[in-house]
Amino acid sequence: MNARLTALFVAGLLINTAMLVWASGDALTPSQSLTVKHPAIFVPIVVSTSGANNSFYTSELTITNRGFSDVALNFNYVAAFGGGTGTALDRLPARHQRVIPDVIVYLRSLGIPIPNSGNQGGTLSVRPSSPQPPEIAITVRTTTPVAGGRAGLSYAGIPTASLLAGPSYLCGLRQNAADRSNVAIQNAGVAKDGNIVLRLTVFSGDSTEAHTLTDEVLSPGSFKQFSSILVSGGLALTNGYVRIERVSGKAPYYAYAVVSDQANSDGSFVAPVLEDTLRSANRQIVPVIAETRQFASELIITNVGASDKVMDFSYLADGIQSPGSNANFSVVIEAGRQLMIPDVVQYIREHSGQKIGPKGAGFAGTLMGSLAGESSIFLGARTSTAGAGGRFGVCYSAVVRGDSSPADAAWIYGLQQNEETRSNVALVNIGQLGQVREVYSIDLSDGARSVYGIDLFDGDTGLKVNTLSGIKLDAFRWIQIDMIFARFAPATRQGYARIYRTSGSGEFVAYGVINDGGQAGERTGDGAFVLSAP
Repeated sequence: MNARLTALFVAGLLINTAMLVWASGDALTPSQSLTVKHPAIFVPIVVSTSGANNSFYTSELTITNRGFSDVALNFNYVAAFGGGTGTALDRLPARHQRVIPDVIVYLRSLGIPIPNSGNQGGTLSVRPSSPQPPEIAITVRTTTPVAGGRAGLSYAGIPTASLLAGPSYLCGLRQNAADRSNVAIQNAGVAKDGNIVLRLTVFSGDSTEAHTLTDEVLSPGSFKQFSSILVSGGLALTNGYVRIERVSGKAPYYAYAVVSDQANSDGSFVAPVLEDTLRSANRQIVPVIAETRQFASELIITNVGASDKVMDFSYLADGIQSPGSNANFSVVIEAGRQLMIPDVVQYIREHSGQKIGPKGAGFAGTLMGSLAGESSIFLGARTSTAGAGGRFGVCYSAVVRGDSSPADAAWIYGLQQNEETRSNVALVNIGQLGQVREVYSIDLSDGARSVYGIDLFDGDTGLKVNTLSGIKLDAFRWIQIDMIFARFAPATRQGYARIYRTSGSGEFVAYGVINDGGQAGERTGDGAFVLSAP
């Protein structure tokens, strides 16, 4: 990777600030009627609460209306702790995005009876009058103050169609002196859907040990957290994953995990993956794997199946001293096991036949994984840097081929550029399905190149403020644009981006990183990972 791209990556991938961007416009009064028939967006948790190690978490919320019509919003807050369940109404103009620093304060201001003191937290369902998702989107950042700034995590609101019904997994969990892992489950249905019963099974990543927990009955909108789940209820695991199954009821559910640093309380959000998705995950792309002077990426490989698997990998990054700048290696992962490779670039250096250069050179690129037959493999990564006595990091899952952006456009919401926050945008061209017959046979010719553009929108005005055009990217390559609003729309303090392909074909992945610190080197530098939406 050249020095410029290394600098961009270091400046931006890792700032784990839990900020939310939300839409708060002129509030509707309780006497105003609102007829809502459209699908809702489910937010699994918003909080204002104390935590471990003197942390205090608040949730910042973003609502984006990229559509061409003003929208009325119906909020339904269900308290998990602290009380205050209730509903409220608001509206958001067309093309606008609004950032609310503390959603609990905001909901209270709209008339929801959340107490003024004590810890509060719960689920939030937002139902727009029109237009429907995906033109309405929600992003949440939940953070805590730490020395020098803030640290935390980011997650998106989930449209009704993307909620869970079948079994799912939460992978990459660990419990040790450095990290702890919590798991949370929610009934994402409405009152008429009734209760559901969820069953959680905790698996050791190091052995065949498995423990099924007591079934949990959840009413609509309710939330249940399992703190330090790998060592709760008599367990004593350091490496593990969890399977969630709905055993009765018809309401959809959601689940997530948070891996938190024991020293600085920074969290990394772990999204669920459906069991059915893993069965078809023969080709997976981890958007970025890095090794720089500050950052290192951990690779997570989880085999949830009953048979051993061999997965072939190819790491593609500038600076690798081989034709095509890729390094190949294979990993055998036993049935039911989970392998976490702390510094995967060093692992590749030791296990690949290609020369990739010494530590300190700076590498950032994509990792492709491939296996034959039915899959049972989860792939993910955690990229982190030292800070505040521990590590600041972000978790992200691999993209399964066919689940990325085969259409021509994707959107990234909740971006900010101000005194405390900066945002980066990254893009990965993952090529066409026909370009990869097996992981070691990749078409890297000029014909695999695509050209992209990025439209930038000001969230406060709803106006398009700039267009970046002519971004050329070969297949299976990665690029990151640091501080995108500061460089290309300096008057914009918060906004969103549309990424689109202007020539070429195949799939691509786009994501944003919201960083703590208006400039590189300021505040904690912690990053929150925001995956693009269709």
